[in-house]
Amino acid sequence: MAKILVIEDEYAINQVLKAYLKKVGYDVMQCFIGSQALDIFQEVKPDLVLLDIMLPEKNGWLILKEINLTEEVVKK
Repeated sequence: MAKILVIEDEYAINQVLKAYLKKVGYDVMQCFIGSQALDIFQEVKPDLVLLDIMLPEKNGWLILKEINLTEEVVKK
């Protein structure tokens, strides 16, 4: 089963995405705070990330940059 990490600070949006994705057969993990996103990403190793840009504590652009840097290190 493919794993999807939803990084979204608005609870209702996060819950709707989770409910729908689970219904269609995905394993879904959630994150609500930008500063926790990279830790959860590294722990879960998702197949797909749905990433909000406007997040508390750390915005989505910074998280994306950190994920890309982490993945480049892993590839080497």
